[in-house]
Amino acid sequence: MQKRVGVRGPGAFRSTENPNIDAYVYQAALLCRDCAVATMNEFELHNMFCGSTCGLAAWRHSWPESDYYPQGPYANGGGEADSPQHCDACGVFLENPLTPDGTRYVLEKLVEHARDGSGSAEVLKQWADHYNAHFFEPGSVTLQDLEFESSLDDDDWGSVMAWWFAIAGELYTRDEALPEEWQYKPGLQPVDPDDAQAPLVAGAPAEVLFEFMKTIEADATRLKAEGKDYLAHHPCTLRRAGVRASGASRSRDKTQ
Repeated sequence: MQKRVGVRGPGAFRSTENPNIDAYVYQAALLCRDCAVATMNEFELHNMFCGSTCGLAAWRHSWPESDYYPQGPYANGGGEADSPQHCDACGVFLENPLTPDGTRYVLEKLVEHARDGSGSAEVLKQWADHYNAHFFEPGSVTLQDLEFESSLDDDDWGSVMAWWFAIAGELYTRDEALPEEWQYKPGLQPVDPDDAQAPLVAGAPAEVLFEFMKTIEADATRLKAEGKDYLAHHPCTLRRAGVRASGASRSRDKTQ
């Protein structure tokens, strides 16, 4: 199994700040300190030898303008952004904090790589390490991995249903044929973009996910037998279920 970083639940995936990594802005691009200093040295060397006395290449621009001279430094890799930032000159990761949209973007890229190997593994590993996320290679997640991870969750309906939807959504996204008895109805996003476990599920082969679903369904059966039925402990859901049941033409969907 590939390296996992972080745990399931709120806060499992978070942006971290590194005030020691500075970024500079130059011609609508971000530069790391080394590349920015190299660029500034070139301009200053030119100005030292030529300056305004050089008739062929006189400096006609303002030093404080980012279109003509790197501006900065800006701490935390340039600050919060909607995606991880890299130096546009050398490609080094600037370790900037992320907005909520940025967090979703990283998770989506980690899921896509775990599912089909797309994207740069080297870059994605850097993101996963810095943002406390999961990185998996396609097909690397085993049944034992899934069972272990699920054992860390609370033994309740919320956890069971979270796993159920995560697995069904991933299989649906892969165009796998789902059993009719699942009665799965996909939403706008079958794979939850905010689920920190989505890369783990995406990294499992289809046959492993189908097998793990048996474990989830067995947990659901046990919880019902123990009197921990989801509807019985959630009055609002029970009332909604009663409304559904009152219409003879309406079917009851176990996933709703």
